[in-house]
Amino acid sequence: MGEEEEDEAERVYHERRAVIEMLEMRGHTTLEVDVKMTLDEFRRTCVNRDSGELNYDSTSLSVFDPSLKVWWIGTREPLNAREVLRYCTSRVIETYIQWDSTIFITREGITDDGRQCLMDLNNAGHVIEFFTHTELFEAAGRYYATGAIAKHEVVRADEKSALLKLFNMREEEFPSIRADSLFARYHGLRKGELLKTAQYMPTATCVVTYRLGV
Repeated sequence: MGEEEEDEAERVYHERRAVIEMLEMRGHTTLEVDVKMTLDEFRRTCVNRDSGELNYDSTSLSVFDPSLKVWWIGTREPLNAREVLRYCTSRVIETYIQWDSTIFITREGITDDGRQCLMDLNNAGHVIEFFTHTELFEAAGRYYATGAIAKHEVVRADEKSALLKLFNMREEEFPSIRADSLFARYHGLRKGELLKTAQYMPTATCVVTYRLGV
């Protein structure tokens, strides 16, 4: 195996660790075999012995929720609309009964027309997300300068209705957050949903805030 292939395998291995952390923050439970997999085990499982190349099809990640699947894309160029549609057709649309929600991890991101294609697919009812490895590590590595420990979660629809009734307010009166921002995407927030943040301060107090995805 060449040095470049070794680096690529290690990069994807650490990306998988970051995705597992992201999924756990969203309330998903990842298969134990993936959580405990070492880098050496990952190489033995996902790297072709003959060519030394990483087999991206074998790097997919499953969780106990059968409606969610995570795929890696190995292309070294940003995905345009045609490529987005090709991957979504082969991995999502044709198997939509199996996977209601799909996350793709790419090396170089998506072009503007590719992102528009992704929005059109999501508007058609599919739940498809794309992250670059840089975005994953940036989002996973954020800490609060205040020293507060924060927990974020997307509020269920019934809880949202109860909050609106409790506070006697309309949803547009909540502070907002762009649903296409990295922070919102990392936590799986979509337009019209509420993101609850509970900050546990060093003084032992807890501050709860809500933001509406727009």
